[in-house]
Amino acid sequence: MTRSTPAHFILTLALAFATMGSDSFVKAKLAASPRRLESMFGSAKTNSKAGKRTSRAVRAITMWWVIINEPERCENPPTAIGEDFMCTLPDIMATAAEGVNPAEISIVHASGGVTDENGFVRLVSTIYKTAAEIDTEGTVEGPYVWGGPPMIGVPTTIGFTDDSPEVHLVIRDHGPPEEDPADLISQLTRFTDPFCEALGGTNVCIDVGSTAFAGSVEDNTSKKDVGPFPGSADLGVESGSDATLIRVGDALQAVANIYIPSV
Repeated sequence: MTRSTPAHFILTLALAFATMGSDSFVKAKLAASPRRLESMFGSAKTNSKAGKRTSRAVRAITMWWVIINEPERCENPPTAIGEDFMCTLPDIMATAAEGVNPAEISIVHASGGVTDENGFVRLVSTIYKTAAEIDTEGTVEGPYVWGGPPMIGVPTTIGFTDDSPEVHLVIRDHGPPEEDPADLISQLTRFTDPFCEALGGTNVCIDVGSTAFAGSVEDNTSKKDVGPFPGSADLGVESGSDATLIRVGDALQAVANIYIPSV
Protein backbone atom coordinates (compact mmCIF):
# COMPACT_ATOMS: atom_id res chain seq x y z
CA MET A 1 0.00 0.00 0.00
CA THR A 2 1.13 3.55 -0.71
CA ARG A 3 2.07 5.61 2.32
CA SER A 4 1.39 9.31 2.66
CA THR A 5 4.17 11.48 1.30
CA PRO A 6 6.11 13.90 3.52
CA ALA A 7 4.52 16.82 1.66
CA HIS A 8 1.05 15.52 2.46
CA PHE A 9 2.09 15.10 6.09
CA ILE A 10 3.34 18.67 6.37
CA LEU A 11 0.36 20.22 4.61
CA THR A 12 -2.11 18.21 6.65
CA LEU A 13 -0.52 19.43 9.87
CA ALA A 14 -0.34 23.00 8.62
CA LEU A 15 -3.98 23.14 7.59
CA ALA A 16 -5.51 21.12 10.40
CA PHE A 17 -3.44 21.66 13.51
CA ALA A 18 -1.76 25.07 13.23
CA THR A 19 -3.42 28.40 13.77
CA MET A 20 -4.48 29.96 10.51
CA GLY A 21 -3.11 33.09 8.89
CA SER A 22 -5.21 35.86 7.37
CA ASP A 23 -8.82 35.17 8.28
CA SER A 24 -10.22 37.13 5.34
CA PHE A 25 -7.96 35.25 2.91
CA VAL A 26 -9.13 31.88 4.18
CA LYS A 27 -12.79 32.95 4.04
CA ALA A 28 -12.35 33.98 0.41
CA LYS A 29 -10.73 30.65 -0.44
CA LEU A 30 -13.44 28.68 1.33
CA ALA A 31 -16.11 30.30 -0.82
CA ALA A 32 -14.16 30.15 -4.08
CA SER A 33 -15.06 26.72 -5.48
CA PRO A 34 -17.86 26.72 -8.08
CA ARG A 35 -18.84 23.14 -7.32
CA ARG A 36 -22.04 23.04 -5.28
CA LEU A 37 -25.06 20.89 -4.58
CA GLU A 38 -28.16 22.97 -5.18
CA SER A 39 -30.72 20.79 -3.40
CA MET A 40 -29.35 17.31 -2.80
CA PHE A 41 -30.61 17.00 0.76
CA GLY A 42 -32.99 19.93 1.13
CA SER A 43 -33.40 21.97 4.29
CA ALA A 44 -33.89 20.75 7.84
CA LYS A 45 -37.47 21.77 8.70
CA THR A 46 -36.76 21.73 12.42
CA ASN A 47 -33.79 24.08 12.19
CA SER A 48 -34.69 27.14 14.24
CA LYS A 49 -32.01 29.16 12.47
CA ALA A 50 -33.72 28.90 9.08
CA GLY A 51 -33.37 31.93 6.88
CA LYS A 52 -30.26 33.25 8.60
CA ARG A 53 -27.69 32.09 6.03
CA THR A 54 -27.33 31.91 2.28
CA SER A 55 -26.63 28.86 0.09
CA ARG A 56 -22.92 29.44 0.73
CA ALA A 57 -23.52 27.70 4.06
CA VAL A 58 -23.92 24.39 2.17
CA ARG A 59 -20.72 22.51 3.04
CA ALA A 60 -19.28 19.00 3.09
CA ILE A 61 -18.53 18.24 6.74
CA THR A 62 -16.80 15.35 8.51
CA MET A 63 -16.59 14.40 12.19
CA TRP A 64 -13.59 12.61 13.70
CA TRP A 65 -13.15 10.52 16.83
CA VAL A 66 -10.07 11.44 18.84
CA ILE A 67 -9.82 8.54 21.28
CA ILE A 68 -7.19 8.98 24.00
CA ASN A 69 -6.89 5.56 25.62
CA GLU A 70 -4.26 6.51 28.23
CA PRO A 71 -5.00 10.17 29.01
CA GLU A 72 -2.98 10.07 32.23
CA ARG A 73 0.14 9.88 30.03
CA CYS A 74 -0.56 13.24 28.40
CA GLU A 75 1.71 16.11 29.44
CA ASN A 76 -0.38 19.16 28.44
CA PRO A 77 -3.61 19.33 30.47
CA PRO A 78 -6.10 21.68 28.75
CA THR A 79 -6.97 23.86 31.71
CA ALA A 80 -8.93 26.16 29.41
CA ILE A 81 -11.65 23.52 28.99
CA GLY A 82 -11.74 22.20 32.54
CA GLU A 83 -9.76 20.30 35.13
CA ASP A 84 -11.40 16.97 34.29
CA PHE A 85 -9.45 16.72 31.03
CA MET A 86 -5.90 15.45 30.74
CA CYS A 87 -5.00 15.96 27.06
CA THR A 88 -4.89 18.77 24.57
CA LEU A 89 -3.69 19.65 21.06
CA PRO A 90 0.04 19.85 21.96
CA ASP A 91 -0.09 16.18 23.01
CA ILE A 92 -1.21 15.23 19.50
CA MET A 93 1.46 17.45 17.98
CA ALA A 94 4.13 15.93 20.23
CA THR A 95 3.04 12.45 19.23
CA ALA A 96 3.43 13.36 15.56
CA ALA A 97 6.78 15.11 16.04
CA GLU A 98 8.43 12.59 18.37
CA GLY A 99 7.17 9.42 16.72
CA VAL A 100 5.92 7.92 19.98
CA ASN A 101 2.36 7.63 21.26
CA PRO A 102 2.41 7.13 25.03
CA ALA A 103 -1.21 8.25 25.46
CA GLU A 104 -2.32 5.76 22.78
CA ILE A 105 -4.15 8.40 20.78
CA SER A 106 -6.27 7.26 17.85
CA ILE A 107 -7.97 9.57 15.31
CA VAL A 108 -10.52 7.82 13.09
CA HIS A 109 -13.43 8.78 10.90
CA ALA A 110 -16.74 9.14 12.71
CA SER A 111 -19.25 10.56 10.23
CA GLY A 112 -19.83 12.84 7.28
CA GLY A 113 -22.71 14.91 5.93
CA VAL A 114 -23.77 17.96 3.92
CA THR A 115 -25.20 21.00 5.66
CA ASP A 116 -28.53 22.35 4.52
CA GLU A 117 -28.94 25.86 3.14
CA ASN A 118 -29.04 27.18 6.70
CA GLY A 119 -25.69 25.61 7.60
CA PHE A 120 -27.12 22.81 9.78
CA VAL A 121 -26.11 19.15 9.78
CA ARG A 122 -26.63 16.32 12.28
CA LEU A 123 -23.81 13.77 12.43
CA VAL A 124 -24.17 10.39 14.19
CA SER A 125 -21.52 7.73 14.85
CA THR A 126 -20.83 4.59 16.89
CA ILE A 127 -17.41 3.09 17.62
CA TYR A 128 -16.77 -0.26 19.33
CA LYS A 129 -13.92 -1.37 21.54
CA THR A 130 -11.27 -3.47 19.81
CA ALA A 131 -8.68 -5.85 21.21
CA ALA A 132 -5.94 -5.06 18.70
CA GLU A 133 -4.67 -2.36 16.37
CA ILE A 134 -6.77 -1.58 13.30
CA ASP A 135 -5.48 -1.43 9.72
CA THR A 136 -6.44 2.07 8.60
CA GLU A 137 -3.83 3.01 6.00
CA GLY A 138 -5.50 2.68 2.61
CA THR A 139 -3.84 4.96 0.04
CA VAL A 140 -3.56 8.70 -0.46
CA GLU A 141 -5.37 8.34 -3.78
CA GLY A 142 -8.11 6.06 -2.48
CA PRO A 143 -10.25 5.59 0.64
CA TYR A 144 -8.80 5.64 4.14
CA VAL A 145 -10.27 6.20 7.60
CA TRP A 146 -7.46 7.70 9.69
CA GLY A 147 -7.22 11.39 10.48
CA GLY A 148 -4.75 13.95 11.77
CA PRO A 149 -0.99 13.36 11.70
CA PRO A 150 -0.21 10.24 9.61
CA MET A 151 2.10 8.89 12.33
CA ILE A 152 -0.98 8.24 14.50
CA GLY A 153 -2.93 6.35 11.83
CA VAL A 154 -0.53 4.86 9.27
CA PRO A 155 -0.39 1.93 8.71
CA THR A 156 -2.40 1.02 11.81
CA THR A 157 -4.12 2.86 14.64
CA ILE A 158 -4.75 1.79 18.20
CA GLY A 159 -8.49 2.29 18.02
CA PHE A 160 -10.69 2.23 21.12
CA THR A 161 -9.12 -0.16 23.64
CA ASP A 162 -9.38 1.36 27.12
CA ASP A 163 -12.29 1.09 29.56
CA SER A 164 -12.44 4.85 30.16
CA PRO A 165 -10.85 6.81 27.32
CA GLU A 166 -10.93 10.57 27.10
CA VAL A 167 -12.94 11.39 23.98
CA HIS A 168 -12.60 14.44 21.77
CA LEU A 169 -14.69 15.11 18.65
CA VAL A 170 -13.38 17.28 15.82
CA ILE A 171 -15.54 18.82 13.08
CA ARG A 172 -13.85 19.44 9.71
CA ASP A 173 -15.04 21.61 6.80
CA HIS A 174 -14.21 20.29 3.30
CA GLY A 175 -15.68 23.18 1.33
CA PRO A 176 -18.65 23.19 -1.07
CA PRO A 177 -19.92 19.64 -1.78
CA GLU A 178 -19.01 18.15 -5.13
CA GLU A 179 -21.80 17.42 -7.61
CA ASP A 180 -20.42 14.05 -8.68
CA PRO A 181 -21.57 11.39 -6.14
CA ALA A 182 -18.19 9.61 -6.12
CA ASP A 183 -16.38 12.89 -5.46
CA LEU A 184 -18.81 13.76 -2.69
CA ILE A 185 -18.17 10.40 -1.04
CA SER A 186 -14.46 11.17 -0.93
CA GLN A 187 -15.19 14.51 0.74
CA LEU A 188 -17.39 12.87 3.37
CA THR A 189 -15.03 10.01 4.22
CA ARG A 190 -11.45 11.34 4.14
CA PHE A 191 -9.55 13.72 6.37
CA THR A 192 -7.83 15.33 3.36
CA ASP A 193 -9.80 14.66 0.18
CA PRO A 194 -8.61 15.23 -3.42
CA PHE A 195 -10.36 18.63 -3.55
CA CYS A 196 -8.37 20.03 -0.61
CA GLU A 197 -5.45 22.34 -1.35
CA ALA A 198 -3.12 19.89 0.40
CA LEU A 199 -3.68 17.44 -2.46
CA GLY A 200 -3.81 19.97 -5.28
CA GLY A 201 -7.49 20.92 -5.06
CA THR A 202 -9.07 24.35 -4.63
CA ASN A 203 -10.80 23.95 -1.25
CA VAL A 204 -9.28 25.04 2.04
CA CYS A 205 -10.08 22.05 4.28
CA ILE A 206 -9.90 23.07 7.94
CA ASP A 207 -10.96 21.91 11.37
CA VAL A 208 -13.78 24.21 12.49
CA GLY A 209 -15.15 22.69 15.70
CA SER A 210 -14.27 20.52 18.68
CA THR A 211 -15.47 19.31 22.05
CA ALA A 212 -14.20 16.92 24.71
CA PHE A 213 -15.55 14.38 27.21
CA ALA A 214 -13.61 13.23 30.28
CA GLY A 215 -12.95 9.54 30.77
CA SER A 216 -15.53 7.46 32.65
CA VAL A 217 -15.93 3.77 33.47
CA GLU A 218 -19.67 4.17 33.99
CA ASP A 219 -22.33 3.95 31.30
CA ASN A 220 -23.66 7.46 30.91
CA THR A 221 -24.88 10.16 28.56
CA SER A 222 -23.23 13.56 28.46
CA LYS A 223 -23.97 16.64 26.36
CA LYS A 224 -21.41 19.37 25.62
CA ASP A 225 -21.24 22.49 23.47
CA VAL A 226 -19.13 22.24 20.32
CA GLY A 227 -16.97 25.34 20.05
CA PRO A 228 -14.72 26.72 17.30
CA PHE A 229 -11.52 24.75 16.74
CA PRO A 230 -8.43 26.61 18.04
CA GLY A 231 -7.37 29.11 15.39
CA SER A 232 -10.55 28.93 13.32
CA ALA A 233 -11.76 32.37 14.50
CA ASP A 234 -15.14 33.32 12.97
CA LEU A 235 -14.82 30.45 10.49
CA GLY A 236 -15.58 28.02 13.30
CA VAL A 237 -18.89 26.40 14.16
CA GLU A 238 -21.57 28.75 15.37
CA SER A 239 -23.20 29.09 18.76
CA GLY A 240 -25.80 26.38 19.34
CA SER A 241 -23.62 23.55 18.05
CA ASP A 242 -23.52 20.65 20.50
CA ALA A 243 -22.63 16.98 20.83
CA THR A 244 -23.94 14.15 22.99
CA LEU A 245 -21.67 11.24 23.94
CA ILE A 246 -23.30 7.97 25.01
CA ARG A 247 -21.16 5.37 26.78
CA VAL A 248 -22.79 1.95 26.81
CA GLY A 249 -20.84 -1.25 27.43
CA ASP A 250 -18.06 -1.59 24.88
CA ALA A 251 -19.40 1.14 22.61
CA LEU A 252 -19.28 4.90 22.29
CA GLN A 253 -21.99 6.77 20.40
CA ALA A 254 -21.92 10.42 19.37
CA VAL A 255 -24.70 12.67 18.06
CA ALA A 256 -23.59 16.14 16.96
CA ASN A 257 -25.79 19.05 15.90
CA ILE A 258 -23.59 21.42 13.93
CA TYR A 259 -24.18 24.94 12.59
CA ILE A 260 -21.69 26.14 9.98
CA PRO A 261 -21.42 29.85 9.10
CA SER A 262 -21.89 31.11 5.57
CA VAL A 263 -18.53 32.13 4.07
